[in-house]
This record gives sequence, structure tokens and C-alpha cells, in this order.
Amino acid sequence: MLINTIVLHEYGETHPPVRFRFFASQNKGDTSKTSLASLAAEDTAKEIKRLINDGKSEKITIGQSAVKAKDIAVLVRTHKQADLMREALQKKKIKSVQYSDKSVFKSDEAYYLETFLQAVAEPSNESLIKTALSLPLSSFTANDLLDIENDEKRWIEILDQFVHWNKQWHKHGFASMFRSLLQDAKISEHVINLPNGERVLTNILHLGELLQNRAQENGSSHHSLIKWLSRKRKEEGKKRDEEQLRLESDQELVKIVTMHRSKGLEYPIVFCPFLWYGPKYSDSGQPLVYHNEDQNAVLDLTGKKGDNRTENRFQSNLEDLAESLRLAYVAMTRAKQCLYLSWGYADLSEFSALGYLFQSPREVKESLRQKLGDGNYSKPDGSEIEEAIITLCEKYPQLFDSEMSLKGRSSQLDLLDGQSASNPITRKFQRETVDSGFIISSFSSLASSSEDDPDMPDYDQFVANRNVQEIASQDRSIFNFPRGPQPGTCIHKIFEEIDFQALTNLPALVNESLSTYGIDRSWQQVVTDNVKTVLDKNLLKEDASFSLSKLSQHDRIAELEFYFKSEEVKIVDLLSTIRQQDPATSNLEGHSESGFLKGFIDLTFQHDGKFYLLDYKTNYLGDSISEYSFEHMRDEIHHHMYDLQYHIYAIALHRFLGTQIPNYTYKSHFGGALYLFVRGINENGNEGIYFDRPQESVIEKLDSYLSGVDNG
Repeated sequence: MLINTIVLHEYGETHPPVRFRFFASQNKGDTSKTSLASLAAEDTAKEIKRLINDGKSEKITIGQSAVKAKDIAVLVRTHKQADLMREALQKKKIKSVQYSDKSVFKSDEAYYLETFLQAVAEPSNESLIKTALSLPLSSFTANDLLDIENDEKRWIEILDQFVHWNKQWHKHGFASMFRSLLQDAKISEHVINLPNGERVLTNILHLGELLQNRAQENGSSHHSLIKWLSRKRKEEGKKRDEEQLRLESDQELVKIVTMHRSKGLEYPIVFCPFLWYGPKYSDSGQPLVYHNEDQNAVLDLTGKKGDNRTENRFQSNLEDLAESLRLAYVAMTRAKQCLYLSWGYADLSEFSALGYLFQSPREVKESLRQKLGDGNYSKPDGSEIEEAIITLCEKYPQLFDSEMSLKGRSSQLDLLDGQSASNPITRKFQRETVDSGFIISSFSSLASSSEDDPDMPDYDQFVANRNVQEIASQDRSIFNFPRGPQPGTCIHKIFEEIDFQALTNLPALVNESLSTYGIDRSWQQVVTDNVKTVLDKNLLKEDASFSLSKLSQHDRIAELEFYFKSEEVKIVDLLSTIRQQDPATSNLEGHSESGFLKGFIDLTFQHDGKFYLLDYKTNYLGDSISEYSFEHMRDEIHHHMYDLQYHIYAIALHRFLGTQIPNYTYKSHFGGALYLFVRGINENGNEGIYFDRPQESVIEKLDSYLSGVDNG
């Protein structure tokens, strides 16, 4: 690399193959890595534009061939740096292609598509549709949306289009709807004209293919498929090869490549704009990995209060420095004719790859100890490293060039001369293979292959009628309150945020929640009255004096999040234990792999020494109180598998209480599960209140099953 008989000529002259570019913020004293990274990207884009423009007139050539965009590669360490570089090139109207191992689910297009599909799945939700139309996938501008809102005929046409896509999805499947969506909404022809249009369109088509594969393999419903997309967007860890970002094109384009991916490749001209970017040295108690004096790998999980924390951090960060230098070496040796290296001082640049390279190992080790140890570390200004770079350029002018020429001290390049004492030799870490399939699941993902949407159990299915908000005020009741995910979330948020014992701000909170979820504020009185009825209602047969209004903030927790370890489970095994030998459970195929089960309990509270879990349900069962009888609620609970949900919640609470309460027993401390169908709760009867206290034997059997214990 950089040993080539074909050299780079500029304006008829041959220049040194390694070039340093210096940059600094115009704001004196600004050493923010974020602002300096933007400057480095802009400076690099400026130089690339010069090379390309002068290459067109053959003023800059590689041998006899004019320099072209395809000859240039920019090497970065992180996806964030890659995005920054791509944006800087876009501003200069230079097209680029990004070589990355990033998942397509981490792209902006995945979020845009999820939001658009939510609107298709719920065409009665005008708020969602407006959000979808405001996304970059749509050609609508803010003025367009304002004009349409004042044009009822046009707005109805748009709503009808979303209804059409919804029906098409139902009848003909995802692929048919997706093709129609791209064509009818003119998404393809719109996004291709965006500055990064080819990349955007490639991602959209890639996501559509993955969604179609998922729909074919699992027969997913609308909401199940959307929630799968949502989970994939949030998922961390190892990804499948088919999820890796695809190249939109690499013809005649500048290449942006991660250092890891560049290994073994070569490019005529290479830019490394971010080798000055230093690490982050805050201590959050994170695990540490390093090698001890015997060169054995050590994994430190003791946290901030562990013995020798400072020394262990020093060893771990010293090895990180060596790894940064190794990656920098990989990047710098990718160039065939010319290598550009950028230098600017930001916070902790002295501990960056270039900073490490131009200091002695002893200096770096001493500085690192001070930085991590006694607090006597004196922050440098980077001038000594800059002078070392310039000195190198003056000493070897046939190899190195820079924008400046100052007298300075000798450079220190001994880190590249084989192994040094400061570079620990990494030995193979002997351990059993960790299962990469160890994942986090939930009630929703467990039930994801069922017919009903697993992640929206609180909400009704889509209802096409749009007249729910046009009901005369005197005829409004909680029964005809709008249905669907938005209204359901609206009600949940009110119960989550209200102080049960102080309702003075309830009307204002209801108004705010209605507005947030796109519901007409004229429903305020109906919702306010319903909330008060629920809070004042006696919920426990064994205690006629109890209601939620008696609960203090101290005695309740809203949205209690839990995780607990679980082995591989099948939904049919769980429900056969919960419902005994109900034949309706035999054909269910939902399952989860070994890992953790996760969930959120709407409300957890204690009363009279016992602990209860509670879930608010906004399901519509009918227009009369009688439709919310125990029998009707039980049918609804079985249909949506809410009984599976509250048994999982009960196990989570059971396990937690067992670690917190001395002499805990299920019989003495677990009160039960309350599912409140809020539309049916009234002042007189027990309609809308579903209570169950699972048998202790059932909870123990489920707990053992989830733990992988054979119950025989």
C-alpha cells in the first residue's frame, strides 16, 4: 500500500503520498468533538470536490487516467461518522455510496415505513394519516396538508385511499398492498429525487421484501407485522445477513467504508477524517475487559465499587488505545496512491489513534493514569501533537506533506515498530460459546403468531365508520367513545398520570391527553366522568371499603417494568396449564426462545398487606352495561389471551416479592389480578370488573416451566 509505480499527479507535479490536513473551530476554545467532527467532514468534502472537479479537466490524474469519484474512499469507524460524511458530501452535491454492516432496520426509512403502515392499518385514525403524509416518503408539503385540511372533498379522497390499501392488505396480502402503496402514493418517484434518493429507495424496497418474507412465513396480521417491524428497529445485537444494508450502486461514486469492513481492500485515494476523535472516559460502572500481568483475559463485573477499579480501568483503556491504533493502521494501509489524514484537537484527542501515534508510550500511559486517577490531569491544547506532525513532514518531505511548516520536536513512531511493552499480547479467551440467540421476549412476541394482534391487546380492531366524532353531544357516552389504539392509549395515559386522591387537575389532564391523541376535546366530560367512576368504584368483594381513590402515590406504581429469565416456551403449554384441558388451545403455535420475558404492568398496588396487579382495558363489548358481565369479559379475555398476560405478570410479581419481603408466601402476600373494562364500570353493579387470583399450584407450575424445570 502506497508502494505503487502509478502515482498521483497534480497540475503536472508529483506530491508526497501522505497528506495531513489541519482544521480548528473558528470559535476559540471550542473543543467539542461534535462540532469538530462536522468541521472535519466539511473539510474532507471540500478537498474531495477539488480532486473530482480538477480530475474532470485532467489536471489531477492517477498515471494517465483522470481522477474520478470512484477512486476515492473515506474510511470511518462508526456509522454516525459515516452519516456525517455522507451529509457533508451531499452539501457539495457529491454522490456517495456507504459500505456498512448496519442493519436496514436502523435506517430512518424503517421508522418512516412503520409509521405509514400504521396509518394503513388504522385508516379511521386521521391523526396517524396526517403524520404519515408529513413524512419524507410523501411528496406533501406543510402547505399542501393545510390546503387539504380545508378541502373536505380532497381529504375524504385521501382517507378512502387509506381504506382501499387496508382492504387490499386484508384480501390480497402485504405484497399486493405494498406495490399499490408505492405506485398510488408515488413514493418511488418522489424519494428518488431526494438528495440521497437512491439510498432511500433501496432501503424501502429492502424493507418491503423483509416484511413480505415475514408475512409469508408467519401469516402475520396487520398489527403483528407492524409490531415485528417495531421490534426489529429496537433490537440490538447480532443481525442476519439479509438485514444488512444493501448497496444502492457503487458506479462512479465516492465510497464511505467502515474500517472494519475495509480490511483487505485497496483504494487509490483514501481519506481518514476522524483519527483524531478521542474516547469517552466516564465511569458508569460498566464491565471491563483487559489482560492481567500474566496475559490472561479478565472480565470485571464488580462495577464502580470494585477493588482496584482505577487500575482495572487503566488496563482496559490502554488496550482500547492499542485497538484504536491497530484499526488506524488498517485504515492507513488501504491507500494505493494517496492518503489524507486530518488533525484537529478536541476533548481527549491526545488519546485518539493519531494522538497516541505522535506521543511516546510513556507519555500516554502517564497521562492516562492521571486522567483516570487522582484528578491532577492537565488538559493539553494539541499544539505539541500538531508540531510533531509538521516535524515529520519536514524530515521526510518525499513521503509526508502538510498545510503548515513549523519547527517542533521529534515524532515518536516506535508504536509501529513491532510489539512494545505498552501493547499487551492478546491471548485466546477460552470459554464456552455464548448462545447468540439469547433474546428478550414479551407477552406480545409470545403471542405474535396468533390471529389477534399481540402488542395491542387493549384496543379494538379497526372500524371503518368515521362518524364516531360526529355524535351529538347529548348522545355521547363512554360506550360510543372512539375506539382503537389512539383512544385506548389516551385513557391509559390519564390513569397513569393522575393522582388518585387529588383530582383537581383531572379535566386539564383529560383535555391534554385528548389533544395529544387526536381526539376531539368535546369528549372531555364523558372521559372525566368515566375516570371518576372507575376511581370511586369498589373493586374487591372481600373489602367493600376499597377503591382506587383510597390509594396514595406511595402505595402504587404505574407501568411497572419487569424482566425475568425464561427458557424456551410454547404458548400451547402455558395455556393448557392455565385453562387446563381446553381443546381450543391445542392449535396455537406461538413460542419464544430462551432469554428473558419482559413486560409492563399498568398498575401495581398494595392494600391491606397484599399486592395486586391491574390492567385497564378499553375494549368495546357493546352499548349497554349488561354486555360487560363477567361471562362476556371472560370470553373477551380468552379470545385475546389476556389470561396468559396476567399469569405472566403474576409470575413476575411473585418472583419480585419473593426477593423483597421476608417470609414471603403467595397465599399471604399476593392479592390477585384486576382487569378493568372501563366502558362497563358503573356506580351500581360489578360489570366491567374482572378479578382472578390464580391458584398457587398453577403459578408454581408455570414458574417451573418458564425456568426449564421438568414438572413431570
